[in-house]
Amino acid sequence: MRRLVLLALVMLARASQAQGSDEAIHGELRTILTTLQTAINNGDYDAMLLAVSPDIRATTINQETLSSREDVSAYFKRWFGPGGYLAKLEMTMTPDAPTELSPDRTWGLARGTGVERYTLADGRTYDMQTRWTAV
Repeated sequence: MRRLVLLALVMLARASQAQGSDEAIHGELRTILTTLQTAINNGDYDAMLLAVSPDIRATTINQETLSSREDVSAYFKRWFGPGGYLAKLEMTMTPDAPTELSPDRTWGLARGTGVERYTLADGRTYDMQTRWTAV
């Protein structure tokens, strides 16, 4: 799931085509990351879909492959919340540094750390420390 979130984030480097400094681009990308984390942490999974590329390619922690926004929505709804296998997921993702932008500012490479807190149906929680890389 961490790859999903940051893959979507970095794929939206299209926003970097907008004129302005690199700092403005990085600000937009941080806002997208915050939007994605908030949607997941609040269980409002469809709220993140506008920030997810229609061409997303992600492999989740349980090795499922997601290839569309519909896949993303279905995955989170199947796994988390009412009727899901797990009660909740909360994520905190932290980039190591600003996204390394391509020379034409149309894509970037990002990596960082994260904590994923899984809450099981019986209330037990498990924290997973993660590393991620996304393009």
